[in-house]
Amino acid sequence: MEETEREIWCQAWRLFREHGDETGSFIATEITRSLHAGDSEAVSRWRRVGDAVAELAS
Repeated sequence: MEETEREIWCQAWRLFREHGDETGSFIATEITRSLHAGDSEAVSRWRRVGDAVAELAS
C-alpha cells in the first residue's frame, strides 16, 4: 500500500520535531536498514520522507 503525500509529510514533520538536526542521520540509517533487508518499498518511502524533511528545513 502506497502512502499518501499527506502521510509522508506528517511523518516528516514528526521526525523533524523529534530529531531536529539529527533527522537526516536517522533517515539515512533507516534507508540503510531497508537496503540490507531488501525492502525497496521502504527505501522509497524513507527517501520521500527525507525529501520532505529537506523541504521543511529549508
